[in-house]
Amino acid sequence: MVVNVRLLGFFQMMLGRMYLEVSLDSNATMEDLWHFFEAAYPQFAKDDLRRIAGASVNAVYAPSEEWATTALSDGDQVDLLTQMGGG
Repeated sequence: MVVNVRLLGFFQMMLGRMYLEVSLDSNATMEDLWHFFEAAYPQFAKDDLRRIAGASVNAVYAPSEEWATTALSDGDQVDLLTQMGGG
């Protein structure tokens, strides 16, 4: 299957692009997508990077704690962004 990934914020700056099409196995999850990025782009493998990562699948927020059970389907739109804090 192919998912459409939109990189936002820090991730867009890090890779120098905003859109990617990623091919994954038909039963892939958000966790699998993150592992794809770790393998393809070594800078994603840094321990602290995942802590600041946020994602949505088809405009529905997907907390990183639930990525292992967040199923993806062919044609899904995944937005990968950095979570922000403020004060």
